[in-house]
Amino acid sequence: MQRMLSMHDLKPQDLQGLSPDAVTALAAHMLEHIQQQASELQSKAHELELQLFFNSQLWISVCRCSVLRSPGCGVEGAWEDAQGVARSGFPR
Repeated sequence: MQRMLSMHDLKPQDLQGLSPDAVTALAAHMLEHIQQQASELQSKAHELELQLFFNSQLWISVCRCSVLRSPGCGVEGAWEDAQGVARSGFPR
């Protein structure tokens, strides 16, 4: 009895002896795996985009405070503004 190969271990010669039904089942499984990976990558990309936006807003707020030296402006206020942006996804 042959053992089942992992998708990462498959080689072209492993596919030659498969029946058409087995090739169809394997192709469906591979497509499902690719779609799952694409979804995970899209989710991670969105998460990174939000983090980048959050960090840029924080940096802008901190720089603005240090340049303008406005009274009552501190890192805490910048942190809260950036947190509000990160939570909602939109600037206040």
